[in-house]
Amino acid sequence: ILNPKNGEILLSTENSLVGQFRENRQFFIEGKKWLYVDKLSYNPTTAEMLIHIANPVKNDQGVLVGVLAGIVDWRELQKIILDGQLPSHLRDTYLINSFSYPVLMPSKGDSDKLPKTALHSPGIRSCLAKQSGLGEYLNYNQIPVVGAYRWLDNYGICILTEEPVAVVYKALSELNEQWIFIVFGTLVFAIFISIRVTGVFLAPLNRLSSGVEKVAQGDLSYRVVDPGKDEIGIVASSFNKMLDRLQNVTTSREKLTHEIEIRKKVEQKLRDAEKLYRTLFDRSPDGILLINPETFKIVEFNTSAHEILGWSKGRFSHMHIYDFEAEFDRDGLDALAIKLKQESSMDFHSRLRRVDNTFINVKVTLTMVMVRDSEYIYAVFRDLSELIQRMDDLEQSEYRFKRAIT
Repeated sequence: ILNPKNGEILLSTENSLVGQFRENRQFFIEGKKWLYVDKLSYNPTTAEMLIHIANPVKNDQGVLVGVLAGIVDWRELQKIILDGQLPSHLRDTYLINSFSYPVLMPSKGDSDKLPKTALHSPGIRSCLAKQSGLGEYLNYNQIPVVGAYRWLDNYGICILTEEPVAVVYKALSELNEQWIFIVFGTLVFAIFISIRVTGVFLAPLNRLSSGVEKVAQGDLSYRVVDPGKDEIGIVASSFNKMLDRLQNVTTSREKLTHEIEIRKKVEQKLRDAEKLYRTLFDRSPDGILLINPETFKIVEFNTSAHEILGWSKGRFSHMHIYDFEAEFDRDGLDALAIKLKQESSMDFHSRLRRVDNTFINVKVTLTMVMVRDSEYIYAVFRDLSELIQRMDDLEQSEYRFKRAIT
């Protein structure tokens, strides 16, 4: 229960909230006028999903004396989604917010067990682009699935239902196997009849003739099977012995040539991978840093990192992360590095100092990687300043609009 004048929490089922103020929260502002239900909000740090409901409290004379507010229990929505699914322990239905974070995954149990990192897949990307559809793709666990997705514009979230491709196509696969068996059986029967008809007269001579043609094409593994004891059989046996000797001579050379070819292909793939990595690294719109986890010195950076923060490339290459990281001092970075080694990947929001001493809000993703047998912190940051400003402008516009129509 909140004080209608200043938004102070007067009474709460959570004692730690008593005395705090919510005067600028939308549910308090609207809850003073009528029954109000706000949109879903999600805290990726605590993995909490919040939807507030607020209602004015008036005395017998109709005077506003308080605002009653509460938070929806999302376990009820979890039950609704589970009840709506067909029986399948492999089907997965879940909700994703506009920042790609999961806000409800019935297959994961309670909300405190939700993944605390953003999930990515073609289905999620299409849904967050405010599209609805059906498709086959790799889900966030890199498992091939058939997924259906829909953007819920009124709530600002996506709902997706996915099932493994193997399960969806099981019936079709079984039908294909039956047809393959029928075709294969028919083919075997036809071959059997053909062999029986021609075997007595033409088979021995055809085998020898076929062997000569294959050897001429370089196939030294060919052998005449069951050459027989007649004149053609004697020639075929001599032919097989000649191929044995010839193959022994050429095997070593072929193995060496094969190993050389494999090594060339591997080296080319490494060069291609290095070129692709360098292209993606340099052209990424997000800032990317490679950091020494012991000294926090910038080992490598991309063009976007240099342009976003404004430091010259020469100076940037000699800087440490604590030179422009506003949220962490050296001790805080040491603790962060220790935690990162335990979890291998982390996501959080922070502030970075630019060359002109202004600060930008960023979303940061840290990952421990191995480069040339050494461990480094791979940091990717995205400037959220424009997004935050747009959200503030949108909230102000929505508030002014609601005030205008009331």
